[in-house]
Amino acid sequence: MHIGDQHLDGFLVLALPMAWYGGLMQRRETYRKQRLLGGDGHDLETTDRRDERLGWTRFIWPMLLSVLILHAGLSSMSRATIVVLLAQSIALASSGAMVAVGTKSRVRVKRALMIIGIGLGLAIGGASLAMHSEAISARFETSQSDLLVRWRHWQTCVALTRDRKSSLIIGNGLGTLPTLVATAGGRPTPPVRWQQDDRGSGGTIIMQPGWPLYLERWMIFPNRSPAALSLDAKAVPTTSGSRPSITISRCTKSLLQSYDCNSDSRVIPSSSSTAVMVALASPQDADAGRTLFSAWRPESFAISTHGDVPLELGAVRMNFADLERQSLISDYFSNSVDGWTFTCDDHRVWRAHNIWVHLLFEQGLFGLLAAVGLQLGWSYRLVWGSGLQGIDRSAIATALIGFAAVGCFGTLIDTPWLTAIALSVVAILFVSGKTTERTTKCV
Repeated sequence: MHIGDQHLDGFLVLALPMAWYGGLMQRRETYRKQRLLGGDGHDLETTDRRDERLGWTRFIWPMLLSVLILHAGLSSMSRATIVVLLAQSIALASSGAMVAVGTKSRVRVKRALMIIGIGLGLAIGGASLAMHSEAISARFETSQSDLLVRWRHWQTCVALTRDRKSSLIIGNGLGTLPTLVATAGGRPTPPVRWQQDDRGSGGTIIMQPGWPLYLERWMIFPNRSPAALSLDAKAVPTTSGSRPSITISRCTKSLLQSYDCNSDSRVIPSSSSTAVMVALASPQDADAGRTLFSAWRPESFAISTHGDVPLELGAVRMNFADLERQSLISDYFSNSVDGWTFTCDDHRVWRAHNIWVHLLFEQGLFGLLAAVGLQLGWSYRLVWGSGLQGIDRSAIATALIGFAAVGCFGTLIDTPWLTAIALSVVAILFVSGKTTERTTKCV
């Protein structure tokens, strides 16, 4: 599975060129001071040597940040992000090498090429090790089938927009994609609904059928104690004569992924409210494998439903026993559904997973043409109109091209903070020429 979120992917491909650029800028500023003082890096006085060491120190931190960004990209298990980050590393290293070769100082050329080679070697080495991971290799093995699934999803989104002329011209509106796609797929909306009950005891949650979702609550269990979850489940009356079931799981958590789950299922009669109580042991052995952080490793209780009948859940309680003190802490959640969140495994129903399809769906041809105009504008500024040169232009180009590439498989602009970051990078292209003109006039 993809660990993290597509917005994290977009941030990583924007952050890597900026971190690389920050490190090279520190070295370039040090060289500029040396040229103004008439030195070449060897004939500096004590003060100048201090500036040289400070430049190296400031250079190391951005490079370490670049390595961490690459590690985050590999850990995300996002195929597009991994490929784009590796391509960015090669492009940035090649650009830095060409700039270094163009300098007159052999010492600087050797240093720059050494640093670039080390960074590129770490990137390629990390990717090689990651591809030996069974989870990541399995992700790439299913790329063709997953692409076909996304292609059909894109066709569905475009068809929902093309059916009406008004939607095709001005779009369906912001935030309408999940409801329209779910309705087109025959799923009831909303998938989860909270309502206040007559007793005022925290309310109940109604889970609709046909959705691959589950309610979940995280916590850290003391000493990995056995725990029991109790709740009242009631099938909402429908014309269907089927009997729904409920599954309660206790899992170990790693970011968004659940593993080593212990589960138990119960069938819910369709007549009246049924009290359900399930006791589950910890997935982690209380005696084996104890490490420094294992005691703080979070676990979760998850509730999922099955069948074609809505279920109403309430009076949620959790009890867990301390194995050492033999005590029982009751009503841990105080008979409430507060604090429970839901997760849906079908992520396609929530997003278009393509920037251009997303723009067409929500904002129509007007929004799509405006975005195309913006991309043509920054492409022109990048190639001909900006005052950026060398490393500056390479970093901006690598960031924007990487963002656009990942955007072909993710809806990156439906979150304001990420959209603002991407637009701020674009703004550098439109401001750089004016800044260069002012600097030239001052000189």
